[in-house]
Amino acid sequence: TTQQRFEGFLNTPVLWKDLEVYHLTQFKIEQEPLSFDQAIDSNQRLGKYVERFVSYQLSKDNSIKTIAENIQISKNKITLGELDCILLKDEKPIHLEIIYKFYLFDESQGKDPLQHWIGPNRKDSLVEKLDKLQQKQLPLLYSKECLEYLQSIDLNAKDIEQQVYFKAQLFVPFGMKKEIQ
Repeated sequence: TTQQRFEGFLNTPVLWKDLEVYHLTQFKIEQEPLSFDQAIDSNQRLGKYVERFVSYQLSKDNSIKTIAENIQISKNKITLGELDCILLKDEKPIHLEIIYKFYLFDESQGKDPLQHWIGPNRKDSLVEKLDKLQQKQLPLLYSKECLEYLQSIDLNAKDIEQQVYFKAQLFVPFGMKKEIQ
């Protein structure tokens, strides 16, 4: 059911806590038990499905006010990218990128421990996602194409903190869990 999926989302841990990874700050929100009471299209891709869960979770936190979600940034009618969410948390503006991934541990991939985490189809990896966040998704906020949108909601990019809400389910080969902790 949707409620069970929502509970699974809530129970999925953030990928890191209390420190920066790749100079990315993890968004903190209280993980209170909630009942998901909205209709949701089960045919949506995972990312959009999770964005709905996060939107609902944010709406239940009194310290947060969502300003905008799924903001398409375009140039000459070509989409450059999307800002997942702009919100105020305790009156402070935050650009929030939402990520929910599955990664498999494969020691044969890469040379450093972060490079060992690959997507289920082996076409993406944790490092690729972190690079994409740093080099493409987060810099979009500072693009001249985004400037007009930010002005329309009375914000300036230099005043907005950028954070990620990066949840992931990590899978290791049977019997390896103790070796990689």
